[in-house]
Amino acid sequence: MHRRFVVSLFVVAAVTVAAMSLPAIAAGPPRLAGPWYTTKELKALDRYAQASFSERQRILGDQASSGFDWRDASAGAAAAVGALLILTAVISRPALRHQISRGSQERRTL
Repeated sequence: MHRRFVVSLFVVAAVTVAAMSLPAIAAGPPRLAGPWYTTKELKALDRYAQASFSERQRILGDQASSGFDWRDASAGAAAAVGALLILTAVISRPALRHQISRGSQERRTL
């Protein structure tokens, strides 16, 4: 029985290693490390490299105003405040604290 378990465990390990190495084998030779830019990004980098200081400031100013949405920040802030309120409620009430710690002790004894 023990020998059968060891053999089946070895087979499962071999299949797992084979399954994990297949994507690496199928990918072909490894690519060299470094940045990979699309054609559009290369043109933008070249345009930025050729620009004067004032043109660079304009390019950077145009990009800075296009990506951030304050609604996302407010949703994150609301979640953080909610988590703080829940934590404060749990810490300030000894009965809740005792109930939480008792539940974890019961899990330990099971």
